[in-house]
Amino acid sequence: MGRHVMSPHKFSRQVTATPPASLFEGLPEASRQRIATASKSSTLSVGQRLWATRTAAKDFTVVVSGYVKLTRLDPQGRETTLNIVSPGHFISPLESYRGHPYRCSAAAIGETQILSINREVLLDTIRNHPGVALSFMDLVLKGEETLWERIHELSSLRVAGRVTRLLLRLAETIGRSTASGAVLVPVRLTRGELAGLCSTTPETVCRQLARAPLSTLVSTHSEGFTLHDLEALRDIADGIMGFD
Repeated sequence: MGRHVMSPHKFSRQVTATPPASLFEGLPEASRQRIATASKSSTLSVGQRLWATRTAAKDFTVVVSGYVKLTRLDPQGRETTLNIVSPGHFISPLESYRGHPYRCSAAAIGETQILSINREVLLDTIRNHPGVALSFMDLVLKGEETLWERIHELSSLRVAGRVTRLLLRLAETIGRSTASGAVLVPVRLTRGELAGLCSTTPETVCRQLARAPLSTLVSTHSEGFTLHDLEALRDIADGIMGFD
């Protein structure tokens, strides 16, 4: 993993290109430069691990480009994918804030660039700048909201609804519109990773994607997924067209 100390100019360009940029709005230039000199940019190769479960959290980490998957092993030793972290989002910010061990492993999906911000420097900035503290709290609360949405999906939706909600969430966060009006989700996930995110088995994921109507609404390919009709997918996710 190549690591490079950030120049203030490069740090400014990277954080203003990602959602956590709101954290640093209004900060005096001296404070921004202090954070920049305490930050390092790293490039991860395909599958490269950032940390393992129970590793002590040292820095705040933001995905700049690419994607990071968070995983845990179940009691039988099988890996379960818990979440996909997209560009502009912190990876496990609560553990970083509290200095607790990470509750899951983190690894790159494809070539990925991350930005690591020294924990003590960012905590000091949060303590001394109310605007930064409020923005950080907003980011954490949004993560909490997403967690409860996930709990609702896994506890109340049938498998087709869970698969569809996942694809829609990816479309909303990282999707790109195509000339045909479809939405490209440019992240490659294995059937096992999809199954872990939907709390089901790889065989069930394959069966659902192969059956109508999902078979006509979702295409898988080397770049990721293409969603051809978001409204129809939302109907499935809401249970209007749910099936097993």
